[in-house]
Amino acid sequence: MDLWMQSGHAKRHKEDMFFLEHRIRSYRELPLRFADFGVLHQNEAIASLHGLTHTRRFQQDDAHIFCRKSQIKDEVIKALNFMDYVYQIFGFTYEVKLSTVCFYSLLFSMSITWKY
Repeated sequence: MDLWMQSGHAKRHKEDMFFLEHRIRSYRELPLRFADFGVLHQNEAIASLHGLTHTRRFQQDDAHIFCRKSQIKDEVIKALNFMDYVYQIFGFTYEVKLSTVCFYSLLFSMSITWKY
C-alpha cells in the first residue's frame, strides 16, 4: 500500500482498487468472470516509439476468469466462442495459437495445471 500512497492512487482510487476484497468469495460462485476495457499509459523513450507496437497510450481489453479445474475446458470454449462472435460482427479475421506452457508459471516457478 505504500507505493499506492506515494503515487497518490490510494487517495484518489482506494474505493475502486481492491474490489475483489469487498467480501469473502465461495467456490460455489465459480466461475467468476471479470473484464476491463482500460486506457493504459507507459513512459516509453521517444526512440522506441514506432507504429502500433510501442506507443505511449493504448487501449487494453483484459479479462480474467477464476474457475475450478473442472470448469477450465468449458470456460475456454465459452471465451473463444465469444471472441469469435464479436470478431464476426466486425468482419475481423484472426488466428489462434495454443500455448501449452504458461509463461508466468515459468517466470514465477508456479506449478503447471494447464493440461487441456
